[in-house]
Amino acid sequence: TSYHLPGATVLWVPLHVGSEYSLSLQGMSLDGSEDELLGDFGTTIVDSGTTYTYLPDPLYVKLHSAIVSFCDSHDRCGATSSTGACWQHRKKGVPYDNYPTVRFRFESGTMLWKPRAYLYRKDTGVCLGIASNGGTKQTVLGATWMINTNVIFDIDQKRLGVAEASCPEFTQRPPPPGGLPVDSDGKRLRQSLEGSPLLFIVVVLFVLAASFGIVVLAKHLRAAEEFMQNGMSQTHPHRLKPIQELFFEEEEPEMTDRAPLELMASTEFKDLQAEREKATSCDTAPRFGGLGLADWKDGG
Repeated sequence: TSYHLPGATVLWVPLHVGSEYSLSLQGMSLDGSEDELLGDFGTTIVDSGTTYTYLPDPLYVKLHSAIVSFCDSHDRCGATSSTGACWQHRKKGVPYDNYPTVRFRFESGTMLWKPRAYLYRKDTGVCLGIASNGGTKQTVLGATWMINTNVIFDIDQKRLGVAEASCPEFTQRPPPPGGLPVDSDGKRLRQSLEGSPLLFIVVVLFVLAASFGIVVLAKHLRAAEEFMQNGMSQTHPHRLKPIQELFFEEEEPEMTDRAPLELMASTEFKDLQAEREKATSCDTAPRFGGLGLADWKDGG
């Protein structure tokens, strides 16, 4: 409550607690005007994660037209020109008090939505922080609705409290929590790396080494996967060589149908054939002790 404006009280509004926080918005108007902007607000949810405040299109058109008409009848609210939902001023200092205050009516009371909240700065002018929700019958009270307002979510009592407050404002980007300094453009690391070629070289070498290691590992893993899935006969031989050397011993060659031919061509078989031809060169009978069978018979 230390930020509450003097005399500000908390307005408690019944809150439906479910997947979203929703409440009943019954009407709105410009402060000091008897003409209330009526319409179907649909489901009204409170969402601090939404930047703008969104209204169903018919209600947005009514509110936008009411603010434009107010400024047209009050010296353009001090602006030099206006286009759409924006007003341009000659100086950076925007006279927020020249713009109208919006009044929201809930079932338990009313609250004021000041122009310093629903307007945001753009160059030397301001624009509405309000937008159309199209054909969707839903009202979203976003961050622009909460500016300079103390919003209290009382989940246990299922109620939402709002009170006008003077909340702290940050006009400059705060420094980072730690690490390298941030320049005016929010860029890190650039100045720290300038003039440090050694660090750059180390980083490049590290990246190259890591990339080479990944490529080699992927190649071996791919070869192993192909071998396990398709078998050695269907796998590329040049990829299988390292695997064969690691997991398989060299086996003796199997005997094939060519073995008798190889035996016939051997030296021993040739020598045996030569002896046989020599033994039968004199006659067709075998020889014993250098004599033919015919000589042995004749000599009796």
